[in-house]
Amino acid sequence: MSSARRRGLIFIASVSVFGTVCGGVAVAQPTYFALKTAVDHVPEPVDGIVTVTLASGAWIKLRAVDVDHGRTTAHTDRVIIIKATTSTQMTTSGGRKYVNFTFGPTFVATAWFEDVDWDETRLLAKRDDVGDFGPSFQFDTKGVDFGPWLKRFRAQVYKNWLIPYAAMSLHGHTVVRFTIHRDGAITDITILQPFTVDAFNKGAFNALKSSDPTAPLPPDYPDEQMVMTVIFYYNEKSSGVGG
Repeated sequence: MSSARRRGLIFIASVSVFGTVCGGVAVAQPTYFALKTAVDHVPEPVDGIVTVTLASGAWIKLRAVDVDHGRTTAHTDRVIIIKATTSTQMTTSGGRKYVNFTFGPTFVATAWFEDVDWDETRLLAKRDDVGDFGPSFQFDTKGVDFGPWLKRFRAQVYKNWLIPYAAMSLHGHTVVRFTIHRDGAITDITILQPFTVDAFNKGAFNALKSSDPTAPLPPDYPDEQMVMTVIFYYNEKSSGVGG
């Protein structure tokens, strides 16, 4: 195997162990993710494991029981639906993002960030009623129409926001304040009101950090920078989008 091909593969390892409750593994409600694949079918499992080639050319190994075959079959656009118990976004030294999906107590599969269909994943989360998740944006528009800009920024933050395992059973929110500059640069990210579970705070912080830079502020906005507050809700009702 050439070195170029080897770099295009994803190494799979069992590295995460969840805590136990009364001697049993604490199991969360599954979170559904849609992965874009290079083929329009899921291969037959070998020893209970399926190897799926993603749209980027990388491949991942999954347990057959972690594939939602019913939903996957319903898709005709080369998408595979998986049921993970948690996910963690990482960034390689070269700047390429990837996501670790954990299934059960120890099995981990890793996919590149661009191989996840985030729009479809959010739709799956809504349909499966896993709770109310969402950020509420609050800022002073100063009379400027922020509609198109806010829609794009909201989608960008959603894409970079990975909901932690703890959110499957807990509820709460994290309040974050930051500055957006004229050119779209995001600075001064500060956790104003942290939640007792640090994973909630890290998830919110990283969602904004990964969204830097965003689109430049609307041309008719009078100031060179804007301070925004975002409340990230986990299993709580959002108060809506402010302006």
